Amino acid sequence: MQIYYFNIIDKRKIKNLLRFSLVLPCLWFIIGCNAIFEKDITAETPSMILPTNNDTVYSNKVHFKWNEMEGASFYNLQIVKPSFLDINEFVLDSNINGEEFYQILPPGDYQFKLRGENGGYVSQFAGPYSIYIDSVSDLSAQFVSLVSPADNVYNNGTSNITVSWQNLFAADSYDFILKIGSDFASGSVLDQQIGINTLSHGITADQFDVEGTYFWGIKGVNVTGSSPYTYRQINVDLTAPNDPVLISPADEIVHSIDDPITLKWSTGIDPGSVNSLVVSAVEISTTPTFIDYVEFDNITTDSLVYTFPSIGDYYWRVKADDEAGNFSEFYSAQYLIIVE
Repeated sequence: MQIYYFNIIDKRKIKNLLRFSLVLPCLWFIIGCNAIFEKDITAETPSMILPTNNDTVYSNKVHFKWNEMEGASFYNLQIVKPSFLDINEFVLDSNINGEEFYQILPPGDYQFKLRGENGGYVSQFAGPYSIYIDSVSDLSAQFVSLVSPADNVYNNGTSNITVSWQNLFAADSYDFILKIGSDFASGSVLDQQIGINTLSHGITADQFDVEGTYFWGIKGVNVTGSSPYTYRQINVDLTAPNDPVLISPADEIVHSIDDPITLKWSTGIDPGSVNSLVVSAVEISTTPTFIDYVEFDNITTDSLVYTFPSIGDYYWRVKADDEAGNFSEFYSAQYLIIVE
Protein backbone atom coordinates (compact mmCIF):
# COMPACT_ATOMS: atom_id res chain seq x y z
CA MET A 1 0.00 0.00 0.00
CA GLN A 2 1.27 3.46 -0.91
CA ILE A 3 1.31 6.27 1.72
CA TYR A 4 0.46 9.81 0.66
CA TYR A 5 1.60 12.99 2.52
CA PHE A 6 -0.15 16.36 2.22
CA ASN A 7 0.57 19.91 3.32
CA ILE A 8 -2.70 21.61 4.34
CA ILE A 9 -2.58 25.33 3.69
CA ASP A 10 -6.15 26.69 3.72
CA LYS A 11 -9.78 25.63 3.85
CA ARG A 12 -10.16 25.40 0.10
CA LYS A 13 -7.24 23.00 -0.09
CA ILE A 14 -8.68 21.04 2.82
CA LYS A 15 -11.86 20.48 0.78
CA ASN A 16 -9.87 19.42 -2.26
CA LEU A 17 -7.76 17.05 -0.20
CA LEU A 18 -10.86 15.50 1.28
CA ARG A 19 -12.21 14.88 -2.19
CA PHE A 20 -8.87 13.36 -3.24
CA SER A 21 -8.69 11.13 -0.17
CA LEU A 22 -12.15 9.78 -0.95
CA VAL A 23 -11.27 9.02 -4.58
CA LEU A 24 -8.15 6.95 -3.83
CA PRO A 25 -9.86 4.28 -1.68
CA CYS A 26 -12.69 4.07 -4.24
CA LEU A 27 -10.23 3.46 -7.06
CA TRP A 28 -8.35 0.91 -5.00
CA PHE A 29 -11.65 -0.80 -4.17
CA ILE A 30 -12.65 -1.07 -7.83
CA ILE A 31 -9.27 -2.45 -8.90
CA GLY A 32 -8.59 -4.72 -5.95
CA CYS A 33 -12.02 -5.75 -4.72
CA ASN A 34 -11.27 -9.44 -5.34
CA ALA A 35 -8.26 -9.23 -3.04
CA ILE A 36 -10.45 -7.73 -0.30
CA PHE A 37 -12.99 -10.53 -0.20
CA GLU A 38 -10.91 -13.56 -1.23
CA LYS A 39 -8.40 -15.36 0.94
CA ASP A 40 -4.80 -15.31 -0.30
CA ILE A 41 -4.05 -18.98 -1.03
CA THR A 42 -0.91 -18.46 -3.13
CA ALA A 43 1.29 -20.20 -0.54
CA GLU A 44 -1.13 -23.10 0.01
CA THR A 45 -1.08 -26.55 -1.64
CA PRO A 46 -4.04 -28.96 -1.91
CA SER A 47 -3.82 -32.25 -0.02
CA MET A 48 -4.58 -35.28 -2.19
CA ILE A 49 -6.34 -38.34 -0.76
CA LEU A 50 -6.38 -40.54 -3.86
CA PRO A 51 -4.89 -41.66 -6.10
CA THR A 52 -1.52 -41.57 -4.41
CA ASN A 53 1.76 -40.99 -6.24
CA ASN A 54 2.92 -44.05 -8.26
CA ASP A 55 -0.40 -45.76 -7.60
CA THR A 56 -1.65 -48.60 -9.82
CA VAL A 57 -5.38 -48.32 -10.52
CA TYR A 58 -7.29 -51.44 -11.57
CA SER A 59 -10.43 -49.63 -12.72
CA ASN A 60 -10.46 -47.33 -15.70
CA LYS A 61 -12.91 -45.06 -13.86
CA VAL A 62 -10.38 -43.23 -11.71
CA HIS A 63 -11.57 -41.57 -8.52
CA PHE A 64 -9.70 -38.33 -7.76
CA LYS A 65 -10.32 -37.07 -4.22
CA TRP A 66 -8.69 -34.38 -2.07
CA ASN A 67 -9.19 -32.53 1.19
CA GLU A 68 -11.07 -29.26 1.22
CA MET A 69 -8.78 -26.23 1.01
CA GLU A 70 -9.91 -23.25 3.05
CA GLY A 71 -10.35 -20.23 0.79
CA ALA A 72 -10.63 -22.23 -2.47
CA SER A 73 -13.85 -21.68 -4.42
CA PHE A 74 -13.02 -24.40 -6.95
CA TYR A 75 -10.11 -26.55 -8.12
CA ASN A 76 -8.20 -26.99 -11.36
CA LEU A 77 -7.34 -30.61 -12.25
CA GLN A 78 -4.93 -31.38 -15.09
CA ILE A 79 -4.24 -34.90 -16.44
CA VAL A 80 -1.70 -35.76 -19.14
CA LYS A 81 -0.37 -38.90 -20.79
CA PRO A 82 2.28 -40.11 -20.05
CA SER A 83 3.92 -37.15 -18.16
CA PHE A 84 4.11 -33.34 -18.05
CA LEU A 85 7.69 -33.52 -19.35
CA ASP A 86 6.65 -35.65 -22.33
CA ILE A 87 3.02 -34.89 -23.17
CA ASN A 88 1.50 -37.13 -25.81
CA GLU A 89 -2.06 -36.26 -24.83
CA PHE A 90 -3.52 -33.52 -22.64
CA VAL A 91 -6.43 -35.54 -21.30
CA LEU A 92 -8.07 -33.00 -19.00
CA ASP A 93 -7.78 -29.37 -17.89
CA SER A 94 -10.96 -28.66 -15.98
CA ASN A 95 -12.26 -26.48 -13.14
CA ILE A 96 -14.14 -28.59 -10.58
CA ASN A 97 -16.55 -27.66 -7.82
CA GLY A 98 -16.22 -29.90 -4.79
CA GLU A 99 -13.48 -32.20 -3.62
CA GLU A 100 -13.78 -35.23 -5.89
CA PHE A 101 -13.97 -36.10 -9.58
CA TYR A 102 -14.21 -39.23 -11.74
CA GLN A 103 -12.42 -39.63 -15.07
CA ILE A 104 -12.42 -42.67 -17.37
CA LEU A 105 -8.87 -43.39 -18.59
CA PRO A 106 -7.65 -46.15 -20.93
CA PRO A 107 -4.75 -48.33 -19.70
CA GLY A 108 -1.35 -46.66 -19.54
CA ASP A 109 0.82 -44.17 -17.69
CA TYR A 110 -0.53 -40.77 -16.61
CA GLN A 111 0.40 -37.78 -14.49
CA PHE A 112 -1.96 -35.33 -12.82
CA LYS A 113 -1.75 -32.20 -10.68
CA LEU A 114 -4.25 -30.10 -8.77
CA ARG A 115 -4.50 -26.55 -7.46
CA GLY A 116 -7.11 -24.48 -5.64
CA GLU A 117 -8.47 -21.22 -7.05
CA ASN A 118 -10.76 -18.36 -6.04
CA GLY A 119 -11.72 -15.02 -7.53
CA GLY A 120 -8.37 -13.41 -6.68
CA TYR A 121 -5.72 -16.08 -6.16
CA VAL A 122 -4.46 -19.52 -7.22
CA SER A 123 -2.65 -21.95 -4.94
CA GLN A 124 0.45 -24.00 -5.59
CA PHE A 125 -0.02 -27.20 -7.59
CA ALA A 126 -0.11 -30.49 -5.73
CA GLY A 127 1.89 -32.88 -7.88
CA PRO A 128 2.57 -33.90 -10.51
CA TYR A 129 1.61 -37.39 -9.35
CA SER A 130 2.16 -40.50 -11.48
CA ILE A 131 -0.43 -43.27 -11.82
CA TYR A 132 -0.69 -46.40 -13.93
CA ILE A 133 -4.03 -47.72 -15.21
CA ASP A 134 -3.70 -51.52 -15.37
CA SER A 135 -4.90 -53.32 -18.48
CA VAL A 136 -6.83 -56.11 -16.77
CA SER A 137 -9.21 -58.38 -18.67
CA ASP A 138 -11.77 -58.35 -15.83
CA LEU A 139 -14.42 -55.84 -16.93
CA SER A 140 -16.41 -55.79 -13.69
CA ALA A 141 -14.63 -52.61 -12.50
CA GLN A 142 -14.28 -51.00 -15.94
CA PHE A 143 -16.57 -48.43 -17.54
CA VAL A 144 -17.29 -47.45 -21.12
CA SER A 145 -16.50 -43.81 -21.90
CA LEU A 146 -19.48 -42.29 -23.72
CA VAL A 147 -18.87 -39.69 -26.46
CA SER A 148 -22.15 -38.34 -27.81
CA PRO A 149 -24.74 -37.04 -27.44
CA ALA A 150 -23.93 -35.08 -24.29
CA ASP A 151 -25.70 -35.92 -21.06
CA ASN A 152 -29.09 -34.35 -20.30
CA VAL A 153 -29.78 -33.07 -23.84
CA TYR A 154 -33.25 -32.18 -25.14
CA ASN A 155 -34.88 -33.72 -28.22
CA ASN A 156 -38.26 -33.30 -29.90
CA GLY A 157 -38.50 -36.84 -31.24
CA THR A 158 -38.45 -35.90 -34.93
CA SER A 159 -34.99 -37.14 -35.92
CA ASN A 160 -32.85 -40.23 -35.48
CA ILE A 161 -29.98 -40.10 -32.99
CA THR A 162 -26.62 -41.85 -33.22
CA VAL A 163 -25.00 -42.56 -29.87
CA SER A 164 -21.27 -43.26 -29.72
CA TRP A 165 -18.60 -44.32 -27.23
CA GLN A 166 -14.88 -45.00 -26.94
CA ASN A 167 -13.26 -48.40 -27.20
CA LEU A 168 -12.96 -50.20 -23.87
CA PHE A 169 -9.80 -52.27 -23.45
CA ALA A 170 -10.52 -56.00 -23.21
CA ALA A 171 -14.11 -55.65 -24.43
CA ASP A 172 -14.97 -57.94 -27.34
CA SER A 173 -18.40 -56.38 -27.98
CA TYR A 174 -20.93 -53.99 -26.47
CA ASP A 175 -24.52 -54.16 -25.26
CA PHE A 176 -26.92 -51.22 -25.75
CA ILE A 177 -30.03 -50.46 -23.71
CA LEU A 178 -32.71 -47.75 -23.94
CA LYS A 179 -35.03 -47.01 -21.01
CA ILE A 180 -37.73 -44.54 -20.03
CA GLY A 181 -38.50 -43.50 -16.45
CA SER A 182 -37.41 -41.34 -13.55
CA ASP A 183 -33.96 -42.94 -13.33
CA PHE A 184 -31.82 -45.49 -15.14
CA ALA A 185 -32.06 -48.25 -12.54
CA SER A 186 -35.86 -48.37 -12.37
CA GLY A 187 -36.69 -47.29 -15.92
CA SER A 188 -38.69 -49.49 -18.28
CA VAL A 189 -36.68 -51.14 -21.07
CA LEU A 190 -37.70 -49.98 -24.54
CA ASP A 191 -34.91 -51.50 -26.58
CA GLN A 192 -31.90 -53.75 -25.99
CA GLN A 193 -29.22 -54.81 -28.48
CA ILE A 194 -26.38 -57.22 -27.66
CA GLY A 195 -23.11 -58.10 -29.37
CA ILE A 196 -22.51 -54.72 -31.07
CA ASN A 197 -19.08 -54.74 -32.72
CA THR A 198 -18.91 -51.02 -33.55
CA LEU A 199 -18.52 -47.90 -31.39
CA SER A 200 -21.89 -46.40 -32.28
CA HIS A 201 -25.57 -47.30 -32.46
CA GLY A 202 -28.64 -45.61 -33.96
CA ILE A 203 -31.84 -44.75 -32.11
CA THR A 204 -34.76 -44.12 -34.45
CA ALA A 205 -37.12 -41.21 -33.87
CA ASP A 206 -40.14 -43.49 -33.46
CA GLN A 207 -38.64 -44.80 -30.22
CA PHE A 208 -39.20 -41.33 -28.72
CA ASP A 209 -42.99 -41.39 -29.18
CA VAL A 210 -43.78 -40.51 -25.55
CA GLU A 211 -42.76 -37.28 -23.85
CA GLY A 212 -40.51 -38.10 -20.93
CA THR A 213 -37.02 -38.85 -19.63
CA TYR A 214 -35.02 -41.48 -21.53
CA PHE A 215 -31.71 -43.15 -20.68
CA TRP A 216 -29.31 -44.90 -23.03
CA GLY A 217 -26.55 -47.11 -21.71
CA ILE A 218 -23.56 -49.08 -23.00
CA LYS A 219 -21.59 -51.87 -21.37
CA GLY A 220 -18.54 -53.79 -22.55
CA VAL A 221 -18.61 -57.59 -22.78
CA ASN A 222 -15.96 -60.31 -23.10
CA VAL A 223 -15.74 -64.05 -22.40
CA THR A 224 -15.14 -63.52 -18.67
CA GLY A 225 -17.97 -61.07 -17.98
CA SER A 226 -19.12 -57.52 -18.56
CA SER A 227 -18.72 -53.99 -17.29
CA PRO A 228 -21.49 -52.03 -15.55
CA TYR A 229 -23.64 -49.86 -17.81
CA THR A 230 -22.46 -46.32 -18.42
CA TYR A 231 -25.48 -44.19 -19.27
CA ARG A 232 -26.69 -40.73 -20.21
CA GLN A 233 -30.06 -38.96 -20.20
CA ILE A 234 -32.14 -37.63 -23.10
CA ASN A 235 -35.13 -35.39 -22.32
CA VAL A 236 -37.82 -35.79 -24.98
CA ASP A 237 -40.07 -32.72 -25.22
CA LEU A 238 -42.82 -33.22 -27.80
CA THR A 239 -44.90 -30.14 -26.86
CA ALA A 240 -44.58 -26.82 -28.70
CA PRO A 241 -44.19 -23.63 -26.64
CA ASN A 242 -47.12 -21.27 -26.21
CA ASP A 243 -47.75 -18.59 -28.80
CA PRO A 244 -46.19 -15.39 -27.41
CA VAL A 245 -48.46 -12.57 -26.23
CA LEU A 246 -47.29 -8.97 -26.64
CA ILE A 247 -47.47 -6.85 -23.48
CA SER A 248 -45.93 -3.45 -24.16
CA PRO A 249 -45.74 -0.95 -25.69
CA ALA A 250 -49.37 -0.79 -26.72
CA ASP A 251 -50.34 -1.10 -30.36
CA GLU A 252 -50.04 2.12 -32.44
CA ILE A 253 -48.07 3.96 -29.78
CA VAL A 254 -46.15 7.09 -30.80
CA HIS A 255 -42.52 6.99 -29.72
CA SER A 256 -39.63 9.45 -29.90
CA ILE A 257 -36.69 8.46 -32.09
CA ASP A 258 -34.35 9.94 -29.48
CA ASP A 259 -35.17 7.23 -26.93
CA PRO A 260 -34.63 3.45 -26.96
CA ILE A 261 -37.76 1.40 -26.36
CA THR A 262 -38.29 -1.76 -24.31
CA LEU A 263 -40.39 -4.39 -26.04
CA LYS A 264 -42.08 -6.83 -23.65
CA TRP A 265 -44.03 -10.03 -24.24
CA SER A 266 -44.97 -13.26 -22.48
CA THR A 267 -44.42 -16.87 -23.49
CA GLY A 268 -46.24 -18.18 -20.42
CA ILE A 269 -45.42 -21.45 -18.69
CA ASP A 270 -44.00 -24.08 -21.04
CA PRO A 271 -46.67 -26.78 -21.49
CA GLY A 272 -46.00 -30.49 -21.36
CA SER A 273 -44.38 -32.77 -18.80
CA VAL A 274 -40.83 -32.05 -20.03
CA ASN A 275 -40.03 -28.34 -20.04
CA SER A 276 -37.04 -27.40 -22.14
CA LEU A 277 -35.74 -23.83 -22.16
CA VAL A 278 -37.95 -21.51 -24.24
CA VAL A 279 -36.28 -18.74 -26.24
CA SER A 280 -37.84 -16.02 -28.36
CA ALA A 281 -37.19 -14.46 -31.75
CA VAL A 282 -38.28 -10.84 -32.25
CA GLU A 283 -38.86 -9.52 -35.76
CA ILE A 284 -39.06 -5.78 -36.51
CA SER A 285 -40.17 -4.56 -39.94
CA THR A 286 -41.19 -1.36 -41.72
CA THR A 287 -44.00 -3.24 -43.50
CA PRO A 288 -46.96 -5.15 -42.02
CA THR A 289 -46.20 -8.09 -44.32
CA PHE A 290 -42.68 -8.52 -42.86
CA ILE A 291 -41.15 -8.98 -46.30
CA ASP A 292 -37.95 -7.48 -44.90
CA TYR A 293 -37.21 -7.44 -41.21
CA VAL A 294 -34.52 -7.29 -38.54
CA GLU A 295 -34.46 -10.38 -36.32
CA PHE A 296 -33.16 -10.86 -32.79
CA ASP A 297 -33.19 -14.55 -31.87
CA ASN A 298 -32.29 -16.81 -28.94
CA ILE A 299 -33.60 -14.28 -26.41
CA THR A 300 -33.92 -16.00 -23.03
CA THR A 301 -35.85 -13.14 -21.37
CA ASP A 302 -39.26 -11.80 -22.39
CA SER A 303 -37.97 -8.34 -23.27
CA LEU A 304 -35.73 -6.51 -25.74
CA VAL A 305 -34.34 -2.98 -25.70
CA TYR A 306 -34.27 -1.54 -29.22
CA THR A 307 -33.26 1.79 -30.77
CA PHE A 308 -34.98 2.74 -34.01
CA PRO A 309 -32.65 3.82 -36.82
CA SER A 310 -34.98 6.43 -38.36
CA ILE A 311 -38.42 8.03 -38.26
CA GLY A 312 -41.27 5.92 -39.62
CA ASP A 313 -43.72 3.11 -38.93
CA TYR A 314 -42.37 -0.10 -37.38
CA TYR A 315 -44.13 -3.40 -36.81
CA TRP A 316 -42.92 -6.04 -34.36
CA ARG A 317 -43.90 -9.61 -33.53
CA VAL A 318 -42.49 -12.54 -31.57
CA LYS A 319 -42.18 -16.30 -32.15
CA ALA A 320 -41.06 -18.84 -29.55
CA ASP A 321 -39.06 -22.05 -29.80
CA ASP A 322 -37.52 -24.34 -27.21
CA GLU A 323 -34.24 -26.14 -26.64
CA ALA A 324 -35.73 -29.39 -27.95
CA GLY A 325 -36.46 -27.83 -31.35
CA ASN A 326 -40.22 -27.21 -31.03
CA PHE A 327 -41.71 -23.96 -32.35
CA SER A 328 -44.83 -22.10 -31.29
CA GLU A 329 -47.63 -22.72 -33.78
CA PHE A 330 -48.14 -19.04 -34.56
CA TYR A 331 -46.44 -15.71 -34.17
CA SER A 332 -47.79 -13.28 -31.63
CA ALA A 333 -50.06 -10.51 -32.86
CA GLN A 334 -48.12 -7.73 -34.55
CA TYR A 335 -48.04 -4.25 -33.05
CA LEU A 336 -47.32 -0.93 -34.71
CA ILE A 337 -44.94 1.68 -33.29
CA ILE A 338 -44.99 5.15 -34.87
CA VAL A 339 -41.55 6.70 -34.50
CA GLU A 340 -41.35 10.50 -34.74
